[in-house]
Amino acid sequence: MIKEILLGFLVGLGKIIPGVSGSMIAISFGIYDKLINSVLKPFKNIKFILTIGIGFMLAIVFGSRIIVYFMNNYYFLTMIFFIGLISGGLPKIINKAYDKKFNIKYFFVSLIAFSFVILLSLFKRESYETSNINYLFLIVIGFIEACTMIIPGISGTAVLMIIGYYDIVMNFFNNILNISNISYTIKFAIPFLVGIVVGVYLLSRLINYLISKYERIFFAGIVGFSISSILIMFESAFIFSISLVTFIEALIFISLGFIISYKFDR
Repeated sequence: MIKEILLGFLVGLGKIIPGVSGSMIAISFGIYDKLINSVLKPFKNIKFILTIGIGFMLAIVFGSRIIVYFMNNYYFLTMIFFIGLISGGLPKIINKAYDKKFNIKYFFVSLIAFSFVILLSLFKRESYETSNINYLFLIVIGFIEACTMIIPGISGTAVLMIIGYYDIVMNFFNNILNISNISYTIKFAIPFLVGIVVGVYLLSRLINYLISKYERIFFAGIVGFSISSILIMFESAFIFSISLVTFIEALIFISLGFIISYKFDR
């Protein structure tokens, strides 16, 4: 139980850190397939859903404050650690896609997925004001958020930044326990959650079909998503010059993240 809560917490943190994909963290720890199946068969997997969900919600509600602190004070090492987490799961994904031998068809699938994420990362947009929110559009935002939760390698926070809603959503998460804002929270949460629930269910069915019918092609795409995500995170992490001491710390943190991810489900 503690293990699943911790996994849910890490997936939740991956969800709210800019440039990190929560579903990639799930794949790195070997629970992605089970999460998809649990969404489609919730009553058969109720214990797993609850424990993962508890960890996930703890990360969303309280983790946003933790992430703000670490991103403000230890940005470089925080990004490096999550690069290690994602990198640790990459050997397993490559093995699922290529089965220890090169295939040109799967390589092009990986290349297309890689190029898609790289192109997506090139677009930036300023956030909208938090007032006068279109609640119908919040359903769409919730659906988009669900897509980034389910599709590995695509950072939900990066997409929210592109469409200008990152600050609004993070403000909602940061103030979700603020009683004085309860009216705003309810008005925001209902359409947003409707979009998420619908999106998660529909995308889970699609992903489940792809895994069952085209598993190697699916994971070949995940390889491309993973590598592009790692490169984008590296580019985001090295926004400042670093000292030799920090470089040594980075080696420790990326190794720690890699080992945790690589060994966790073995």
